Amino acid sequence: MYCGVTKGCALFFLKNEMPSSDATGDWLRRIGAKVSGGLVGLQHVNGSVFRRLLLSDEGVDYTLDIDATQIVAEKHEAAIAGIPESDWKTFRDGEIAETIHCMNKTDKAFRLIVLRRPREQDLFEDNGPYRYHAIASNRADEDAATTMQWYCKRGDASENRIKDLKIGFGMEHMPCGTFQANATFFAIGVLTYNLYLGFRSVVLGKEWERTQVQTVRWRLFQTAGKIVRHGRQTFLKINSTMLAVFTAIRERCARFMQEGCVMPETS
Repeated sequence: MYCGVTKGCALFFLKNEMPSSDATGDWLRRIGAKVSGGLVGLQHVNGSVFRRLLLSDEGVDYTLDIDATQIVAEKHEAAIAGIPESDWKTFRDGEIAETIHCMNKTDKAFRLIVLRRPREQDLFEDNGPYRYHAIASNRADEDAATTMQWYCKRGDASENRIKDLKIGFGMEHMPCGTFQANATFFAIGVLTYNLYLGFRSVVLGKEWERTQVQTVRWRLFQTAGKIVRHGRQTFLKINSTMLAVFTAIRERCARFMQEGCVMPETS
């Protein structure tokens, strides 16, 4: 089976080269320094793409995760010490309980759900028999175990996506020495990642939803093939199974483009 590629397109990819790192840095600094357009324009484009992808999503409820950072503290006066032993229930590899807690001198109370696990004993330090993990929640009408199970889902729905963005798209290191240039670079990376998520779920299908970008590159872009020239035309010869995948991708892309685009609101 053959996937046809016109001679003009083949020459386009052969003649054009990637810009140098210096040229890329100059462009990022120039775009980031623009008062209008530039970074703001990228944010509008990203918002438009994101809203369009949400229209194709079947979800109803969404959780905004601000990527909270855990800060470990050992304080004897925490609310945790007041939880009765009878309240602790078995949960996975530890025990779980909850209490009501207020921060400092405020009268705003919230649920404090605590997970404790046995601590490995240290010959030189006595830190108590347990180590604790606590989360604050305003989710009502459910028990502590249900809330903790919901919270643990962020490992797949949030933490892994942040890792995929940083490692899969090279966002773990910024290329420039100025904030605006790095912000532009990161905005492009986020836009690319959102487009990738839409491509993975809408175009590739549900069976690809848990696939990381490295696997997508390996299964699609690094597919073995052979360039064949015949009758003044250039063809890319690939496995018939992959041709079916590429044909489905083209059909889904065309169908997705026909659904219309949600433009960003303007003031």
